[in-house]
Amino acid sequence: MSNFQAQETPVPQSHKLRNIIVCVSATVLLSAAVAATCSFLGANRPGEETNADSPTSVSVPSSKEEIDFSMSPSASRLSSPREVGKISRLRSQVPSAYPTSSSWEVDKIADDRTPQLELRSQAPSVYPTFSKNVTKITGEEDYDNIETSLFEGPLTEFLVTNELARVTSQNNGCASNEGYWRFELKTDAKSWQTSWALVKGSQAIASGPPAGKNFARRTRYIGRMCLEAGRYTLQMKDQGGDGLCCKWGQGAFSASIDGNLVVQSDDSDYRVKEFSFDVNPPSDESCFTVSTYDSIDNDIAKIKNDIGNGKTRSHFLGGIVRLAAHDFMDFDPHKSSHKSSPMGPDGCFDANHPDNNGLETIWCPTCELTLLYEETYSHISRADFWVASANAVIRQTSVDNALDLRDTFLWGRKDVDSCEGSGDRLPKATGCDETEEVFLRRMGLEWRDAVALMGAHTLGRGDFSGHNGNWVGTDEDAQVFDKTYYDEIFNSVWWPIKMGQPTQDWITGRGNSLMLNTDICLVFDIEDDIDGEIPCCTKTNSECLEQESRKRKCPMYSRMHSRFEAREAVQEMLGGSHPHNKNMPFYNAFAEAWRKATTVGQEDLSALAESCDSLFN
Repeated sequence: MSNFQAQETPVPQSHKLRNIIVCVSATVLLSAAVAATCSFLGANRPGEETNADSPTSVSVPSSKEEIDFSMSPSASRLSSPREVGKISRLRSQVPSAYPTSSSWEVDKIADDRTPQLELRSQAPSVYPTFSKNVTKITGEEDYDNIETSLFEGPLTEFLVTNELARVTSQNNGCASNEGYWRFELKTDAKSWQTSWALVKGSQAIASGPPAGKNFARRTRYIGRMCLEAGRYTLQMKDQGGDGLCCKWGQGAFSASIDGNLVVQSDDSDYRVKEFSFDVNPPSDESCFTVSTYDSIDNDIAKIKNDIGNGKTRSHFLGGIVRLAAHDFMDFDPHKSSHKSSPMGPDGCFDANHPDNNGLETIWCPTCELTLLYEETYSHISRADFWVASANAVIRQTSVDNALDLRDTFLWGRKDVDSCEGSGDRLPKATGCDETEEVFLRRMGLEWRDAVALMGAHTLGRGDFSGHNGNWVGTDEDAQVFDKTYYDEIFNSVWWPIKMGQPTQDWITGRGNSLMLNTDICLVFDIEDDIDGEIPCCTKTNSECLEQESRKRKCPMYSRMHSRFEAREAVQEMLGGSHPHNKNMPFYNAFAEAWRKATTVGQEDLSALAESCDSLFN
């Protein structure tokens, strides 16, 4: 079976009535033979319109067999069942007595945004033309903010191929002498103007949309094929001459070979635009190139931008960074023996351990991140992919994209399939003794590194790990990687709730803001208070709303305390004692700490290669 699953919707009653009216009119004014074709008419798929600039004849294939997508298209039957009275197809088949068929067309959208849907007979001119308004498009003035849906229909709605291209569902479905080509197309509001072709030499080996069809508006299409080695050209056409972006929405297209981005659209206008690239089957040895790294960053951005809900998006972003962190925080060099592994970044986490709660929504068989890896990047290790994905999130969410970790990224981590017991090595949220044990003693980091890594709490939510809320402000704030986490610790007023319970948190009484013991203890000496269940406030002014806590101020670490270095590091990340927007002290410290943490216990790691040829030749 294919990745494309048809989803069909019954025709609305208003559309059925419209078609009855058109058919009755046709019975009166046209010959009986033409009117008989009205039984084929259904409502058009939402957003799917036939090219107004170039009328296309449509015929219904006689075959009723489904496509076997596991076979080469040359052996497949590129047709699919048709069902009368469903939105999925809109067709007219004129009796053979007439030399040409009729076709449905959509005029260009007028100022009132109401397209005119017409049935124009191409038979002798004595037959009139019928015109009928369809549902008015409303609320679409702001094309940039309209969400794009993922197309899940049959492959025949997207492309046609010949024997030189073989359709596949994932990159490990390609033979050793083939390259895995992944093509993604996101249409704008005038999708009927868009078409494409993949050419090798003088022959088009794949193209879309299929004859007689148009792409749906504001829809994301993904096609995957195995291509033989050679030189290829992707031809993109836009009949309106204004390209896919940005007059009628944020349309785009891209293509990659074995995970390496080879085609990327921009916002330029065009009628015809061509991109040439080479397909070279991958080496038996894994290879991580600059192009692969940038392609991962691009794909993470696409997934992020397709998430409309702020809470879900912040969880997705924070979850990716948390996934990479939980992969390296289980490192313990003292556990290296024939019975146990030191672990560290190895592409494995214990999904059943409570300290990993929530990660099963980031990495799972149906999760977007997992599917992206399996379909495009499985030639590299999971561990490398997780770190590169986290790097992408950090760059994209940092202010002005200032924190780019590409130059310090190293690859070559080895995956394991089982890591039982790894969850027991993760730091608990009980206090800084856990932070000290994991980051300083086991991983060999400094307090400055530990404090910088904790700044990643600025992304995401605590709900999925048993704590309620964000570390910083709102769900929108939780999608920005900056120093706000440290501002909150130092400048807000915090007091404990649920003391003595595993999910004890610190709150401000402001929205859903929270901190854990492991956050507050970076500045305040609360160990005895927590052990003795003695409440305190980080500031005992009127902003401390809990009466018992207000009676005692949580003390800061003194210069003589062993954790005074942590307090100093928090002040360093703040960039000074006064409120400001300087993030570079935090960014610089984080980049150094992240490099140490993501390479802990690793040997023989390599910098990104410009190309696989330069690496292995």
